[in-house]
Amino acid sequence: MEDQAAAAVLAHIEDQPHACLERLEALAARGKLPIAARGAAWRLFLRAVDPQKPKSWRRALADDRSAYAKKRDDALRRLKRVVDGAETDEALEDTADQIRKDCERCYIDGAGDHFAEATRQKALFDALLTWHCTSGDYRQGMHEVLATIWWALERAQGAASLYCPAPSSPLHALLPSADDLEADAFSLFAKLAAVTRPIFDGFDGMTPSPHRRPPAVELCDDVQGRALAAVDEELHAHLERLEVLPQIYALSWLRTLFGRRYVADDVCVLWDALFVDTACLSSKMVDAASLLVVWDRSALLRLNAADDCVARLLRPPAAPAPRLLVGLLNEKTGRRLVDALRRRAALEDVLGPSVVGAVLGPPDRTASGLSEEEDDYVDAALATLCMSGGSNVGG
Repeated sequence: MEDQAAAAVLAHIEDQPHACLERLEALAARGKLPIAARGAAWRLFLRAVDPQKPKSWRRALADDRSAYAKKRDDALRRLKRVVDGAETDEALEDTADQIRKDCERCYIDGAGDHFAEATRQKALFDALLTWHCTSGDYRQGMHEVLATIWWALERAQGAASLYCPAPSSPLHALLPSADDLEADAFSLFAKLAAVTRPIFDGFDGMTPSPHRRPPAVELCDDVQGRALAAVDEELHAHLERLEVLPQIYALSWLRTLFGRRYVADDVCVLWDALFVDTACLSSKMVDAASLLVVWDRSALLRLNAADDCVARLLRPPAAPAPRLLVGLLNEKTGRRLVDALRRRAALEDVLGPSVVGAVLGPPDRTASGLSEEEDDYVDAALATLCMSGGSNVGG
């Protein structure tokens, strides 16, 4: 089924390149973008190529790859001069050492030991060193973002091999190539890093002052402040009363674009939807992070100490399925998620989690009806259970 869907989407790109962006965006926004189309879609979403000029795609990618090779060689030569003592740059040497350590211990949930392989670690190191030397300061967490892009391109390359457009087709240029994987991953990483710069920047080049906090901290505050208050006033007030600091748990979620909350293939589904409108990427990430906090609301509301809440948020239960989270974001139905989880918690208080789980299924199933036709699923189950002896459920 996936292969058939991918072939249909890729054929659509080839036959109607000017209309392909809308088609890909619609699939990505619903969490249904085929793996084989992901490499092409991300290039278009992140504007690695101009969606309206398919005839320029091949040249644009060739130029990007050539430019990367030169930047990489320059960065490696510069580092070698420092290591050999020909010039002094302790900051570069320290950063290179940090990048190397991060790449050597890089682990992406769901990818197994994929990035333990030496050639992949070397490619990640080269790309991140190049980024540091040419585009901006390296920050811890960037290696996980780059590794996830690499994973997505490799997976797309394998899936797209089932569909082989003519070499003259504009689409052919967009499909991932094993020979250019490092350059292509760097190109997408650079585009993404430019959009998500506030997440990694200290002060956006401004002089730190007691009156201005780093943009990343402000985004974390937004997660537990504006976004959470908009969907769950009770949980927001609870965490504020306990003085829980959101950057302790939210910063790693945002800096890895939720790579710390989802396995590799699932986080790619979430990225598909987030990349559809990069102008709103930061706000969508904040909203998504607030919904992940809401997802564990019952447990958090039972805790009465900030340290306990932080510990829970640092080791949360399984996140909702990515398609569910995407649906909640698209339809702005966070309040309805809160209602569903509140009703489920009331049932569990009376009947116990095992009984409720047997009837309603996992929490994903309870909440999934919020963005589909089964909006009354929880209410129907609630009525059924009440008739079976839980008449005091919910007060």
